[in-house]
Parts: sequence; structure tokens; C-alpha cells
Amino acid sequence: MPTLSGMMNAANEMRAQYYPNNETEKRVFEALSSKNWGASTTLLSEIADDSMQYDKYKISGDILWKGLEADGRSWKQIFKALTLIEYLIKHGSERFIEDCRDNMFKIRRLQDYNFYENNVDKGSGTREMAKKIVEILSSNDNIREERDKARELRQK
Repeated sequence: MPTLSGMMNAANEMRAQYYPNNETEKRVFEALSSKNWGASTTLLSEIADDSMQYDKYKISGDILWKGLEADGRSWKQIFKALTLIEYLIKHGSERFIEDCRDNMFKIRRLQDYNFYENNVDKGSGTREMAKKIVEILSSNDNIREERDKARELRQK
């Protein structure tokens, strides 16, 4: 018998396949899917490139911040949203950092995230990722250091 979580994941996957109106939405929905694998670096890079364009930035930002809502989302989707946030802090538009600071309450809330599946704590990765993002955003020096490291890695 399917679990409620499994049915919600299936519904989210179907909605993500049929909902996107453009390539930007499609990329973000794919990055935030509840599938068992993470988004490719190529996909994350394309989303970071989209964040440099005002119209595409707004589309991806709206979907991303909704992706952090715990209601109706699997732990995988929340973790993937945090992974995308971390990637965009390092590689995306500078204005994304300001958005992160404006939405810091959503990220901080996830430092206490709990999700158990068959008595296994599936929320630990989410808690750790949220703590890591809060630490990066805690100072401009941390942000600059992370962006510099990312730039150096890209150039290799």
C-alpha cells in the first residue's frame, strides 16, 4: 500500500512535468524534484546563469523560495532547494544573496528540521545544509571567500 509521502512525491513529480511554462521553470522544477538523485552541475550552472537575467531570476527565485516550505514537500525536495541556494550563493547573481538574507527565517527554521522514515532520520542532511548556509551568509567575508573559491574552481 502506498504511503502518503510516496503519493505526495508522485503528485509533485506529475505537477512538475506539466506545470512549467518555460525553460527556466522547467530547470528549477527539475533541480527540486523528489527523485533519488541530485541535480547535475550543468543544470545548477544553467540556473545560476538564469539568475543573472532579471526576468528569469524572478521566475526561478519564486519557485525556489516556495520549495523551502515543508508542507507538502518531501525531505529530498527541501534538501535539494537548500543545495540550489548554496550553489546560487556561490555562483549566482549578487542580488540572490540579498534575497537569501530577506528569507533567512525560512533557512534558519530548517536548522531544526526533523523527518523520520522507518525510524531513520532523513532530516539530518537538511539541518546540516541549513546551518552551512546560515554560516556562509553570516558575514560578507564568508560570502566573498566562497564566491572566490567557486570562481577558482570554475576556471580550472
